[in-house]
Amino acid sequence: MSGTTEDIVLSGEERGRETQPLHQPKKVRGASKSRQATDVATLTVKVEALEEALQEVVARVDKVEGDFATLENHTLEQLDNVRLDLDSHLNVEEEQAESMRRLEAKVMDAITAMQDHLNSLKASLESQAKTPLGAGTSGAREVRLDLPKPKEFKGVRDAKEVENFLWQMER
Repeated sequence: MSGTTEDIVLSGEERGRETQPLHQPKKVRGASKSRQATDVATLTVKVEALEEALQEVVARVDKVEGDFATLENHTLEQLDNVRLDLDSHLNVEEEQAESMRRLEAKVMDAITAMQDHLNSLKASLESQAKTPLGAGTSGAREVRLDLPKPKEFKGVRDAKEVENFLWQMER
């Protein structure tokens, strides 16, 4: 026995029965050669059309992949530009903050110096106010001013007399 299905089927059916194949092959009618040629030609045209469509799809996919790569590169470049701009803005802000701190320190130093100078002037003025005008130190020279004394106001209610008295006082 060769071990094929027909051999097994035949050996099982030989016991008392006539040998019949289990499956009867369908009869194929012969098709005309012209119809077969037409079918082959149609199939060839369809295969060629499918190949052209496949080539077109491949070309489109290649174009999309190229466009995607270009878009990706452009996006990465723009992202790098944004990062550089952000870094430069952060650096500028840090520089401005440092400049503001230096300016604030200078202003505070100037205010402190002005306050110290003002305090020394106040102290000097207070010390001068405590000493009488005529009393000087031993090494200082006395300065006397000879100022004209205005005439006494006699209480007259005359405008000209009042103006003359005020004029003399101003002088």
